[in-house]
Amino acid sequence: MTPQRSAALPCGHPAAVPGNRWDLLVPPPDCRWTPTATVSVCIPARNAAGLRRTLAALGAQTYPADLMEVVVADDGSDPPLDLGDGWPFRLHVLRSAPVDGFGAGRARNLAARAAGGQILMFLDADVVPERQVVEAYARWFERSALAVPMGLCRFVEMDGLTTDQLVAAIAEGTMADCFAGREVDDQSWREQVFARTDDLRVEAVDAFRAVVGATMAVSAAQFHAVGGFRELGIRGIEDTELGYRLHANGALLIVDRAAQHWHQGRRSFNSEQRAAIKAARVPYVERLLPLPGFRRARAPANGPVDTVPVLLIHIDPAGAPDDLVAATAERIERHCGTDVRIVPSPAQLRACNPSFAALTVPPTVHWDATTLPAIVKLFTTRQVGVIRVLQGTGAAPIEIVRTRALRRAVHVLGGAAADADLLRCAAELFGTWWAHPAHLGLAPPDGTRPATPAQRAAIQQHSDGTALGAVVRRTCALGYRVVRKALRLLAA
Repeated sequence: MTPQRSAALPCGHPAAVPGNRWDLLVPPPDCRWTPTATVSVCIPARNAAGLRRTLAALGAQTYPADLMEVVVADDGSDPPLDLGDGWPFRLHVLRSAPVDGFGAGRARNLAARAAGGQILMFLDADVVPERQVVEAYARWFERSALAVPMGLCRFVEMDGLTTDQLVAAIAEGTMADCFAGREVDDQSWREQVFARTDDLRVEAVDAFRAVVGATMAVSAAQFHAVGGFRELGIRGIEDTELGYRLHANGALLIVDRAAQHWHQGRRSFNSEQRAAIKAARVPYVERLLPLPGFRRARAPANGPVDTVPVLLIHIDPAGAPDDLVAATAERIERHCGTDVRIVPSPAQLRACNPSFAALTVPPTVHWDATTLPAIVKLFTTRQVGVIRVLQGTGAAPIEIVRTRALRRAVHVLGGAAADADLLRCAAELFGTWWAHPAHLGLAPPDGTRPATPAQRAAIQQHSDGTALGAVVRRTCALGYRVVRKALRLLAA
């Protein structure tokens, strides 16, 4: 008898998961499930010699073949790919005219647009999945529609191994035995990210850097909502940039070590080629990824793509004269340039967008050259979802929210939820840090005193009134600040 699914996590529900605690979605060891979701495996290919092996491996999957389709986007192969018939799954081959440069993003988008599956699995033409990979990916979507499961990939020469031998090893679950004694390259750079973040379970603003388009899955709805891959035509950025936008949309990035893949051949780039790839992607990285480590202190004014802002800012006029609102906007833009975008409606802050964070400010707000870098630094060091900035006596705090936390709240509560409810949900799921305005360059010219005992009591009462999780508080010399050290949600 198949056990009932948890009532707290109905199929496809986004789930109010704190941070990136994907481990809270893991079902009991004895849980059973009956697959129903359709999966489209999207494969970009250009003169792909190993593609038939990859297709043969997909034919040996444990996931029901009648729920699978494979969409191959032939990105200008010469001659065009002819993959024949007789595959156990539905196979579609799409052809596009050849173009110069790297075409993986374009080909993946072509396949995704034609795909009919509820789940999109992206796989490279020279990557062989073990038998359980499609099943391993698909099960996560039974728990959360925001899942983005990612598998591991090992690079090895497959010379001397026939396709029949490979398929037999896949069916028997003995792939690793086939390569005993051979040199195997693991993606050690990803393992460094996983080690630092406890397999991504620790919330990190740069977790998206582990996303690899050759071994991942995402719901079709979420993929299309964020806009798919950017078709940039260069290596080393399209996967990471998509990962950033998924992360900003509130996605749960999942390391699934059961989803093992094998790349047909070891790494083929020498040091000079890697340096050239890195140099070519720099102008894109610093404009599309608005975080330290990717962007310089200030985004360059001109470049091959439009700059993604660090902050979306709405200036609430609250009856103030138009010239005051305009002067505040001009001052913020003068200090920040293209790193900020002023938006006329607060509704734009909650929409799906790639900015790093968002806030609403009064037209009298103080803003100087230190404000933006101080906000980014506080988010990256505290790894919280909301920063609340104390204002004068009786004034509501300025609330700065990471786009990721706000979008997760939208998925949980719905797009029609009130702004205050969304901010409260974002804070509960990702944590809050209270800051003094002087630390963020938001202090007015005459300064702002630390919170009074009455304000602190009100803050404590508000924090104690949350419905989810536990909060750890501490008082600092410059005012009352709160940081959530841990949340325990979705308890059995």
